Amino acid sequence: MVSELITIDELNDFLHKNHEYFATRKGDSLSPLNSETDQKLAATCTFYDVLAYINWAEKETNVPLRLLAYDEYLAVRDNDLGVNASFKSGGYMTFYTPNGKQYPNHPPYMSESDFDALTLRFPDNLTCFEKNELKFIDSNFFAEWLLEGISIRSASLTSFYGDAHVLRASGPRDSTGKYKGVKTGFRLCYELSQ
Repeated sequence: MVSELITIDELNDFLHKNHEYFATRKGDSLSPLNSETDQKLAATCTFYDVLAYINWAEKETNVPLRLLAYDEYLAVRDNDLGVNASFKSGGYMTFYTPNGKQYPNHPPYMSESDFDALTLRFPDNLTCFEKNELKFIDSNFFAEWLLEGISIRSASLTSFYGDAHVLRASGPRDSTGKYKGVKTGFRLCYELSQ
């Protein structure tokens, strides 16, 4: 069984119920990445956030949960690319300053604290497609964490760095992908007994 993408609401529920984790976590700030008006959109987090979420969700549900492995993800997708599989076809995320100024492109170099304060939002024209009754975001600027500790770009099925070497070209596990203008989410799965 494979879930839909974990939503911002679901991630916020986890963070609200696990203050000790949130107080000690490392990596990109989560609030500027999950500040969408629609809290039913996919959450953005680091691989370590995903592991903590899985640990908590297993205790809450008493079900052994995990991420999809790379080959399972490709099987669920039938190896099909999204319409926006080209990096030039759109689906770009948008950066905003804390006072609401929108950057037309990736922001210029700035201090780490200033960059961390920037909001990264989904485009207004975000599209999804269905495969095997699951929704996938049709953007190369959205990726999903996989069991191997890697992420895969949703539209093109390429690596974090946009190449074909998905299993070798993993981005930092303590990053959400924000520095590349990417949001990285996740979905859970569990095995049904035979």
